[in-house]
Amino acid sequence: MKLNANPFFATKKTKSSMGIESHQLLVQAGFIDQVGSGLYTWLPLGFKVLNKIVNIIRVSLDRAGCQELLFPTIQPGELWEKSGRLASAYGDEKLVITDRGKKKLVYGPTAEEISVDLFTKHFQSYKQLPLVLHNIQWKFRDEIRPRFGIKRAREFLMLDAYSFDESIESAHQTYQYINKVFQDILSQFGFNVISARADSGEIGGDLSHELIVEGENGEVKVHQLADGPSSIEIENDENVIYGNEVGHTFYLGDTYSSKFNAKIATANGDSIVYMGCYGIGVSRVLGVIAEKYSQEGKLNWPVVNGRSIAPYDITIIPLHEESQLTQQLALALKGYDVLIDARQDTSLGEKLGDAELTGIPLRIVIGKKEEQSCTFDIKSNHSKISGVTLEAVVDRVKELLTNKYMP
Repeated sequence: MKLNANPFFATKKTKSSMGIESHQLLVQAGFIDQVGSGLYTWLPLGFKVLNKIVNIIRVSLDRAGCQELLFPTIQPGELWEKSGRLASAYGDEKLVITDRGKKKLVYGPTAEEISVDLFTKHFQSYKQLPLVLHNIQWKFRDEIRPRFGIKRAREFLMLDAYSFDESIESAHQTYQYINKVFQDILSQFGFNVISARADSGEIGGDLSHELIVEGENGEVKVHQLADGPSSIEIENDENVIYGNEVGHTFYLGDTYSSKFNAKIATANGDSIVYMGCYGIGVSRVLGVIAEKYSQEGKLNWPVVNGRSIAPYDITIIPLHEESQLTQQLALALKGYDVLIDARQDTSLGEKLGDAELTGIPLRIVIGKKEEQSCTFDIKSNHSKISGVTLEAVVDRVKELLTNKYMP
């Protein structure tokens, strides 16, 4: 049985009312589909790019010594009552529901409560610290006015991390360390990241920084002050740039640990732990990438660690359904994301157009000439290598992807 494996959900036109150009492109190219206000289905192409971004973040955090877990999206209301945030924090942005047992549940906009509750159950000694736990999970905040597509959606994918330390000094060191780790992660996507002092808002604590990348449609004003950048409104400041907030870090101290009695045993007796929390809006990062790199009505994707984060590295377009060379080529390129575009109801021109629109960097067409010579041409938006043999294909593809193809 042969299933329809076509990943293209492209729509030929989008409404001008759909907002910024990059969002229109993501919809037109079939990366996302809007279900409702601020709510999106991630279509096959968009989901592949989203997962590539997640994996880049995951590898970096693993290298930094963080431990990954997965919190539930729905959190018990009593945990939020314990922190004092059930009635007060986030206002109408927080979605609170009641289960069949008449207990309140919170669709988590963040996870401070559930992380410190976990800590109290499983960690007892200072020898287990410092500790950073991270979670990549969908969050929900009922924005009054969702806008800019996935850059400001109601449901969004977020990396949030939580640190635990035995002392204030150690907690501040961890805070600075993870803030730098996050900046390095975001820099991999070609962003110039600004760590700007910010208001702690609903999260709490007495120190926080927004991680901001400059952007044409940025909502955050960054004030360049003598003692460093700040996103907090300051009068009579002329040095202002606009940017997109893609991350936020908070030093929490004992804001949550004191309320949950989160203590550890030390040489001097039991002591409260000191916390920090850190977030990167993963789905928002994808939207900012699309805005930064896309041009001339086409999506482009940056090269990260020698590989494009496009949904596929290469599309192979056979002009004949049964093609031995196609299968041999796909096998030779098994280390890359390869799409064999064998759609029967689509012209060659449309297939090439779809590959360009969606930002697939390399294209190979296999027709009678290629079948007879067992060689082919590899094309990108910027260059072409002709007469490539199967034996040389991996080297030529690597050359184009890492050196020639840049957004």
